[in-house]
Amino acid sequence: MRFGEVRPENVAFLPRLLPENVRWAQGVGAVGGIVGRRSMRNSAHASARRRGPHRQAWVLACALGLALVLAVSIAYRATSPARRLSVHRTEMAVRAQPGPDWRIGTWNLAHGRGLARWSIQGGDAAARAVRLEAIAARITALDLDLLVLNEVDFDSTFSRRVNQAGFIAERAGFAERVEQRNADAWLAGFRWGDGNAILSRHPIREVFLIDLPAYRPWLAALGFKKRGVAALIERAPGDAIRLVAIHLDHRSSDVRLASAEQILRFAAAPGPPTLLAGDFNSTLSGLPYAKPSAKGHTALDRFLAAGFRRWTGVAAVPEQMTYRSNRPTRVIDWILTPGNWTFDAYHVLPTDLSDHRPLRAVTRPPTDVSAPPG
Repeated sequence: MRFGEVRPENVAFLPRLLPENVRWAQGVGAVGGIVGRRSMRNSAHASARRRGPHRQAWVLACALGLALVLAVSIAYRATSPARRLSVHRTEMAVRAQPGPDWRIGTWNLAHGRGLARWSIQGGDAAARAVRLEAIAARITALDLDLLVLNEVDFDSTFSRRVNQAGFIAERAGFAERVEQRNADAWLAGFRWGDGNAILSRHPIREVFLIDLPAYRPWLAALGFKKRGVAALIERAPGDAIRLVAIHLDHRSSDVRLASAEQILRFAAAPGPPTLLAGDFNSTLSGLPYAKPSAKGHTALDRFLAAGFRRWTGVAAVPEQMTYRSNRPTRVIDWILTPGNWTFDAYHVLPTDLSDHRPLRAVTRPPTDVSAPPG
């Protein structure tokens, strides 16, 4: 008979055998259980005593490593380039001659990842380099005086630490540029460094950082916070504008509206006429994905109510929508001028080089300088 096998002829003996032996078996089992548990506890305690110093050393090493990473990150944030604006000049670039109008473009580059959803995507270094060359060629063909770039990388790990604004300025022949960072963080060798840039063929005389409300204070502390940058650009004595590069928060309509108020305060300050360009993440009430704030209107509504002018040809048709470029559903990128300026041309250009479409506008101030701005 195999161990554990019960044959029919033996079943009759089970009621007679079990009562006589059950107490003895229970006692043996109890004693065995106590001895076994004590043996296991003693073994566990001995093992813990042997592992104790090693575990403590491992925990201490992890804590010191984490403290070192945090210390370096804090030191990087304390000296972060986001705390200042940087102005750069391109060697051998030819300055444009002043004319009656201003040719202005804006493009959210999506970190150079193309149509991919995440910055970690977008291909290897070679694919990204080819795409960046194509972006620069497309911008060169637009023949612009001024260009606003959003989500442009300056030294991010995702984009292989290439300064995309500098690359485009050199390839497209922009004489000067100003860079401002919305993301500026370092952690364990991984770097985020991107934001807005204004590229100009004319002299940049002054730059301004426009602080905007944070979506979350802890994100701002880590180095992720939307800001605006403005440049005073002078073509000739008495012929100057202030151009604001805008990239408003995409998560909160209330934060966008509060940001619009900050920008309007800057625009109201004495100085040359102010133009706005960039990714507003906002559209007109009544257009798809308008998302009004708690006050019942959008950030774009607020700019227009304050006297800024948009190109009036924008409609809820795919050809005029700016995002996403391969399946456009909304108009969130804009170029706005003072109310007394004129649009001579305005184009939304198809592309597969970014998830946003680029814009190109030709606009001019009134010939009568005494005309009210809006």
